[in-house]
Formats: sequence, structure tokens, C-alpha cells
Amino acid sequence: MSSVAAEKEPCGRVITASTEITGDIDCRDETAPSVLVVGADDVTVTCRGGRLAGGSNCRAVVDVSGRRNAVILGCEIVGCDTGIFAENAPGFVAADNAVSGFRRFGIEATRVNGFQIDGNRIDGNGAQGGIELRASDGGKVSSNVVRGLRLNGIGLYGASRVLLRENHVRDIGDTCFGFFGMPEENRVTHHVQSVGNRAAGCRNIGAHEIMFGSHDLHFAENVMRGGRNGFLIYHGDGRTIHAIDIVRNRIEGHESGVNVAGDTERVRVRGNLFAGALVAIHLQKAGDVDISENVFLPPDDASDAALLEAADVRGLRFSSNEIGAFRGLVAAKDVSPLTLDDNFWRGCPNLSLFSIEGGRVPDFLGVMRGALGSFEFVDEDGDGADDGLCLREEYDMCTVPSPPW
Repeated sequence: MSSVAAEKEPCGRVITASTEITGDIDCRDETAPSVLVVGADDVTVTCRGGRLAGGSNCRAVVDVSGRRNAVILGCEIVGCDTGIFAENAPGFVAADNAVSGFRRFGIEATRVNGFQIDGNRIDGNGAQGGIELRASDGGKVSSNVVRGLRLNGIGLYGASRVLLRENHVRDIGDTCFGFFGMPEENRVTHHVQSVGNRAAGCRNIGAHEIMFGSHDLHFAENVMRGGRNGFLIYHGDGRTIHAIDIVRNRIEGHESGVNVAGDTERVRVRGNLFAGALVAIHLQKAGDVDISENVFLPPDDASDAALLEAADVRGLRFSSNEIGAFRGLVAAKDVSPLTLDDNFWRGCPNLSLFSIEGGRVPDFLGVMRGALGSFEFVDEDGDGADDGLCLREEYDMCTVPSPPW
């Protein structure tokens, strides 16, 4: 491995052997498109305390495009459009770098398979995005700290077989974690696991945004706080978003915990804690939705909080959940079949239990237990019409206002 001191290193140098950088390389006043270019396969660039800084006209501080198994380790990277840029670079690794002062992306990888982006600190200071993956497959993004971006913290566009693990993303203008397609290339994001990540302050859109036909996405043991949505799932661009699993996550303080706004099938929401959402679950134009074994806690001021709003849903099961004192529990319109089964209410709702429109009563069989007693919707004359709510047990703890039926 060669060693390069700052005063010996020209801007835009092409490196063809593994190299240690031992001092600053300041190219802020230069016109070179990159500070360093990896020009051969199997090259590792390791920084030992040096800083790589690009100017106002450069495309990337470090460019590894077209090379196999390029590794960038421990560098402080400042400036340019993108901090580290990789295109058609299988086996690309970026680890333990500090990236800041860029205009577009901290780390950008396009058509890169078998990548690893691990342990980097990315400070956007209002730039476009932190980590951007396009048409890239079979990689891992883990233990990164990403903050201060205008649009996305970590964005996947037409990416597949990706593991997102233990990343911390915060203070993002739109979306902390984005899962998008590339319609111009007929690519969608699919088969992604998101495990143990943290998201906070994802303001305009929320912690997770899922669009453009994405499918087979699994979210587990993530924690998200603040922002508009915990999960926003919508706009399939003519494709159906499907096979979305949201399990054992902590979803706190959003306007909507899970917001499904169209073109979505096979959604599983299981074992999560929802705390402080104004609307815990919102569903519209979805099918085959299972919401089970969750805990739902309303915000401290629950006067306008709702548990579940659903419209035009083809198959919804809401079962074995534990629920606090929301203002309204279930508002459903044109939902069939709809099943409420074995849910437990911790306290008394402030206003209404249910507002149900459309659908067939035989498809709507619900048993609720706890402080409110136990109820079952029934069709006494067998004509498929709503004959009302049958009280099976007396109220035992609460005084409930007159229900709307």
C-alpha cells in the first residue's frame, strides 16, 4: 500500500493501487471534476486524519465508477455535488467516513451490486439527500448517522435485496427513509428489510414513504418519532404496492401512524406500539389488510384523535389489539369484509364507538371486550342489512355517551 502526503497529491489524481491518505487534499479552488478517482479494481483508499475537499464545480470528491471492489475508509469528505459517487461499481464499500458540505448527495450509488455502506456520518446542512441508491441490488446500509437533508435521508429508487439496519436519520425536510421506483426504467424497489433503524423529525412527509409499485418490504423493530406519517404508502403509478409487513415497531407522535392512501394490497401491521397519533391507522383503496396484536395509545389531548379510518377497503381484519381512550374508535365506509375480533379497550372513548357505512353485516363480526363490555354486530333477519349492535354484556366501568346507531 502506498502512502500519499497532502503536498504531493494533485487534484483529480487517478489512484490505481491501495493508498493511505495522510493529510488534507484541498481542491476548493481547483476545477478538477473530482478530488480522487479510483482507476483500478480492488483498490482501498484509507484516510489517516486527512480531509478531502472539493470546489464549487466538481461532481464528486471521490469517484469509484466502473471499478470493482473499491473501498473508501475513514475519510473526511467535504464539498462537490456528491461526496462519494459510484456507478457500475460492484462490491463498492464506503465505511466510517464523515461527509458534509455537498450540494446533492452524501453517498450516491447507481447500478451497484453487492455494496456496503456502513458507519458513515452524513451532515447535509440542507442538501438534497444523504444516501441515494438507484437500480442497485444486493447490499447493506447499516449504522450510518444521516441528518439535515432537504428531501430524503436514505432513498432507494428501483433497488432490491437491500438490508437497512441500525441507521439513525433525523432532521429531514421530507422523508427519512424513501422506497421509490424508477418508472423510466421499469424498475421498482422490492425485497428490502428495514430493521432496528431510528427516525426523528421527518417533517413534511414522514419517517417512511413507499411509492411506485414497491413490494415485499419488511419493517421490524424500528423507532420513529415526530413528523407527518410513520408510514405513508401511496401512488403506485399504475402498479399495485403489495406485501408490506410492519411488525414490532415503535411509532410515536405522528399525525398518522400508518397512512395507506391507495393502490395497496397485502398489508400486515402486527405487534407495534402506536403512541400519540392523531389518526393511528388510515386506509383508503387497499385490500387484504391485517391489523393485529398492536398497542394503540392516543395523544395526551385525545379530543380529536381517532383509532381507525378506512374507506374502500377490500378485506380488513382488526384483531387482538389493545387500545386506549381515543375520541373515535372505528370509522369505516365501503369496507367488506370487515372483522373486529377480540380487541381490548383500556379506557373509555370520549365520544363515539363506531361509524359504519356500506358493506354487508354478515361480513362484519366483531367482539370487543374490556372496560366497554362486549358487543357483536348481528343480522337478525338474515337479509344482509345492518340490524344494529347487540349488547352482550353490561357496561362495567364506563359511562359511554349515546352511540350513533
